[in-house]
Parts: sequence; C-alpha cells; structure tokens
Amino acid sequence: RSYIMDVFVKDSLLIATGLLKNYFSIDYGTTWAPLKDTNFSNNIINCFFSDSSALLSTNSGLYKFSYSTLNMSKLNNNLPNYYFYSFAKKGDTIYAGSDGHGIFVSFDNGNYWNPNYNGLNGLKIHAILIYENIIFAATDNGLYKSFDYGLNWVIASNSLNNIAIKSIVSYNFFIFISADGGIYKSIDGGSYWVPINTGLSCFQIKTLVINNDYLFANCNYSNSSVWKRSLSELTSIAETDFSNLNLYPNPATNILTLNLSQQQGLQKATVSIFDIQSKQMLQQSITEAQ
Repeated sequence: RSYIMDVFVKDSLLIATGLLKNYFSIDYGTTWAPLKDTNFSNNIINCFFSDSSALLSTNSGLYKFSYSTLNMSKLNNNLPNYYFYSFAKKGDTIYAGSDGHGIFVSFDNGNYWNPNYNGLNGLKIHAILIYENIIFAATDNGLYKSFDYGLNWVIASNSLNNIAIKSIVSYNFFIFISADGGIYKSIDGGSYWVPINTGLSCFQIKTLVINNDYLFANCNYSNSSVWKRSLSELTSIAETDFSNLNLYPNPATNILTLNLSQQQGLQKATVSIFDIQSKQMLQQSITEAQ
C-alpha cells in the first residue's frame, strides 16, 4: 500500500502521487502501474495535460509523461529544477509559472524552454490565463499582463498592486480572480475590477473553477469549504441607453472628448480607453454626468 496525496485526471488517464511512489492508470483507475524514472524525491506538485503528453512538476524539475510510450523523461533543455505551479497552452506554445522565478515559455509543445520574466523577477506565479491576445499572470504581488507572448510584463491594474492573486479564470469576456479579500470580476480586459463576494463567509479563496453554469470557489486550508454562484447571475449586464453619449472627434489623434452631460441616470461609472492592441491608454472615474 502507498499513501496517495493527490490524483490528476484526464479522461481515462489518472496520475497519482504518493509518499513512496507515483502511479498511473489508463483504464479509469481499474489497474495501476508505477511511473518510471520517479522515486520518493520526485513527488508530483502539479500536472498539466497537453495533447500528446502530460507535464509533471516535481521537486526536482519538470518531467514529461508520454501518452504513446507511457514513459517518463526529464526536461533539461534550458529548464532549471524549479517548482512549476501553473500552466497554460495556446497552440504549440506552453507557459509554465514557477515558484519565484517568473514564467518559462516553450514554443514547441514542451520540448525546449525559454525564460520570459521581464517584469516578473522574484514572483511566484499561482495561475496563468490566456485571454484573447493577452496573457495574465496571477502572482503574490498583484496581477500582471503581457501583450507580446510573455516577453514583457506590466501590472494589469493598480487597484490590485501588492495583492496576492491566487487564481484566474475567464468566461466569455468576463475575467474572475481570487485575491486577498475575496473574488473580483472584470469586463474590460482586466483593468477595472469589482468585488462579487455576496454570500461568501470565506474571503481567502485558493482556487476558482468554472463548470457548466457555475463559478466554484475553494477556500484555503484553515476554512476548507467550497462555494458556488451562477454564472448567468455574475455575467448579467443591465441594459443602459447610451443614445445620448457624444464622442468626438472620431477618429481622433491626440484629443478625444466624451460628453455625458445628456446621459440620464448616470451616477457612477469608469471610462477606459484602449488602443487596438488592448493596451489601456486612460482610465477615469466619473461620479455624475459631466
């Protein structure tokens, strides 16, 4: 017998990590076999299932488990022996977030890796989200974003600076994060955030998961509980008549005027202006029609 600490699942494939050995099953857990090239010192911290293989983060580096050969191989191509807590994939490009060493990127489905952490030095990457052409990194020191495939990173929102972000997920054009203080959502690409903590009694959320029509939130270890809220409720937007909104000149070069003086019922709003690359150029709060 072995003490199993965690199990990672993709369809019929299960990978289990224990104190003495790691195991896998390809028949929904009916039969099990030990993973080759692993031992007690290589407990699996995280697992990312790709198209042809699974990436296994261990306390001695990153390994690849091949679906075709059922064998393990250590990834040594420009990849140090770091802990990797988060992964994201788009096409053949895979992003791996490390513990205190930024993000590493592979453009060939995990064979060769390059460090891409300009702006993320010294930060633990809890989660990575690819949202359209923007890559988000949830760190211990705020939410960061990149517009150039992870080469350079900037703070996504000043309101989240110096706040530990534990998880980030998206649904349509909505983005949700868990941070110190609960759960927040954004509808403008991650620049402006509003709390959505109604009904929560735990505000230290470790993980967010979207399943069917619900957003699930897993509280931290000291208050182990799971909460859910309907996505249809979280993503509903009240219709507003903006027929009196006046924007000129259009197109504009250096000066753009937004006239809201005729807008009825406007008490509080935030105006954000982005360029064609989704880079925020301006954000201003408005407390009344002006």
